Amino acid sequence: MERLINTLRRRLMSVVLVIHAALVPLLYLGVTAIVTDGYAELFVNPARSYSQLAADELERGAPDDFERHAAELLDSVLLTGQVVFAEIVDGNRRITARCHRRSHRQTHPMTSSSGPMGTSLLHLAHHQAS
Repeated sequence: MERLINTLRRRLMSVVLVIHAALVPLLYLGVTAIVTDGYAELFVNPARSYSQLAADELERGAPDDFERHAAELLDSVLLTGQVVFAEIVDGNRRITARCHRRSHRQTHPMTSSSGPMGTSLLHLAHHQAS
């Protein structure tokens, strides 16, 4: 009887170990995917809300005074210290902030990488349908 119990115990232990060996990597991959998506949303959601706020602010101004209002908005964005470069592209027209900070290394605004010291790059673009 003892021999039967030992083999049964070994079989149960080996089944439990095999199940754990199969499920632990799947659990790790699932948790990693959830955490990665969460961090992506933590980055994208504030960027979306900030760009919506900037677009609402730009729509609020008079159309004949758009360039001055846009340049002031971009200047205020740069003065916050959270953005290294700010530019609005509307077809062939480009409006760039007037107060460039030359002390920081500037990156091309089309890149999605962060600037020096984790600062963001703001690039607002409006593409007209052809």
